[in-house]
Amino acid sequence: MIRRIDAHHHLWDVDSGHHPMLSTAPVERFWGSSGELTKHYGIEAFIADARADDVVASVHVEAAFTPPEDEAAAMQAIADVHGFPQAFLTRIDLGSSDSAARIAADSAYANWRGIRFTAEWPAGSAPGRPARTPFADTDWRRGFTALGTAGGVADLMLWPEQLSEAAALARACPDTQIVIEHFALAGGGNADEAWDTGMPALADCPNVAVKLSGPGLVRRDWSADTIRPLILRLIALFGCDRLMIGSNAPVDLVMADYPTIVARFDAAIADRSDVEKQALWHDTAARIYRIAGER
Repeated sequence: MIRRIDAHHHLWDVDSGHHPMLSTAPVERFWGSSGELTKHYGIEAFIADARADDVVASVHVEAAFTPPEDEAAAMQAIADVHGFPQAFLTRIDLGSSDSAARIAADSAYANWRGIRFTAEWPAGSAPGRPARTPFADTDWRRGFTALGTAGGVADLMLWPEQLSEAAALARACPDTQIVIEHFALAGGGNADEAWDTGMPALADCPNVAVKLSGPGLVRRDWSADTIRPLILRLIALFGCDRLMIGSNAPVDLVMADYPTIVARFDAAIADRSDVEKQALWHDTAARIYRIAGER
């Protein structure tokens, strides 16, 4: 039996006030309307989904929790009671003057493992030319270095056009672990030229891994067949020990329920060896996010 770690999910309580994006007027995003996400998805719902599919651990990724400085305490409190999530990432503006203090404060919590940076979205619902990242800015780079010194992982959610900037960052800061989320938003199995150029550059950086997650963000009718070409290309570039699978629940639950997401990923990697499947579903995430007892 393959042991699974869900390497990317969120939790939210619509009525808590901590996720104002869910309680205000719906906003059109590139993947759809934020109004589709206004269903409560707490730790009990996640555990019910996860345990039914042999998920033994998880990585919670920030989702615009407000105020961001309170998220680590909130997530640790959930983990202390329920056992999940075994690792979590918070939101820290690495370019801010207090980034080092925020990193120090969040790293005091046992299950904190790093931060998530989300690139600016293009205007409208269709991907356009995204803004440049702050990766080369002196203040931001100072915060990124402090993150690495604290042992923090940097999850990056980027557009394909920004991957070359991420590769330059990875080369400049080889001691900080970087994880590229959601297939780097490659479009529906047909990655564009920027993806084709950026991903090999990132693969040359040993401190970079990639999440096989969020396929519903770019193709709502995704299937095992639509993601298999991307997975095969990423395996060829990175190897299974630098790739991991995440559900992106509850966002991707808009497009498919949890068992369907798991089944489609299983079908997409059905021809891989058991060792490779275990790496993709478990071992990579356990190693990178330092999930005790799951390495």
